[in-house]
Amino acid sequence: MMAQYSKITRQEHNGFSHQQPSFIGAVLSLKAETARVYLPPDANYFLSTVDHCLQSTNKVNLTIGSKQPTAVYLTTEEAVKHCRKGASIWKFASTNNDGEPDIMLVGVGVEVTFEVIKTAELLQKIAPYLLVLAPEARHLHAMTRESFEIKR
Repeated sequence: MMAQYSKITRQEHNGFSHQQPSFIGAVLSLKAETARVYLPPDANYFLSTVDHCLQSTNKVNLTIGSKQPTAVYLTTEEAVKHCRKGASIWKFASTNNDGEPDIMLVGVGVEVTFEVIKTAELLQKIAPYLLVLAPEARHLHAMTRESFEIKR
């Protein structure tokens, strides 16, 4: 198992090796059955990921974390479930009330997940009824693709 700290989004003073984004790319270029890259979003998820990696054999597992104190968004149980599924709806940051979400915000890793959670909070304040309508072919009031596209 390899552990890398710091990503391109947070420049630290450890030198080139820790800040080299092509290192992640090199691991991702290996065959999927032999290599995995993990970017845990919080401390409990990181622990679940490390546990998973330590139990795997004949694999290259790259886990990318932060050197800074990391937030805890998920309980240990939620983190294990999320880790097994690969994705889940975080109730504290969601407004969909167990229905189908109109918009999904996705974050990968500590810093981006923090930004996505703050974005969700901001959208709940300034645009609480924000939704995306189905395409024109599926919804009577949908915009045409041409009117939706930005004109240059």
